[in-house]
Amino acid sequence: YHKLGKSLQKKELFDEAIIAYKQAIQLNPNFSWAYHFLGEALQAINENSEAAIAYRKAIALNPDFCWSYSNLGDVLMELVEWEEAAVAYRKLIELNPDFCWSYDKLGKALIALEKWGEAAAAYRKAIELNPDDCWLYNSLGEVLESQENWPEAAVAFRGAVDLSPDTIWLYKKLGDALRKQGELERAIAIYEKG
Repeated sequence: YHKLGKSLQKKELFDEAIIAYKQAIQLNPNFSWAYHFLGEALQAINENSEAAIAYRKAIALNPDFCWSYSNLGDVLMELVEWEEAAVAYRKLIELNPDFCWSYDKLGKALIALEKWGEAAAAYRKAIELNPDDCWLYNSLGEVLESQENWPEAAVAFRGAVDLSPDTIWLYKKLGDALRKQGELERAIAIYEKG
């Protein structure tokens, strides 16, 4: 039934996949993968509360599988359970510390919790792991902007602009950060480039 569920899920037949995974669980209630994939199918149809239950059961049976924590964090974010999402993402990082998107996910949860300093640290680590992604620099810039840390926000937005020079709105963000520091001439020059 587990293989049937995966086949149905690949075809985006989520309701049928859910039935197959539940049958797999009835036959083998200690098979963590059936719970994990049940969670994925439930998540695909926005049954996030039920998906969270499935992911928690998958984690209880296989606590070393990092992607169950990732998906649990994602559904908890949808359920506006930000503190619990942050816990799941921290466990994801513990199990997979070299994956930059784990820090991005944690950063989003920390932003929701208005834990700006911790969010900035998460984005800095993400950038350290993936220095070529403009969106990580932008996210860091937005966090620093929320703290009114204009010099560091400008540096982050400059990194985003350098990596994605065709993204016009990034120039506005950089210009705004420079303007907030009183660097009007530099801000005008940046606005004109964008």
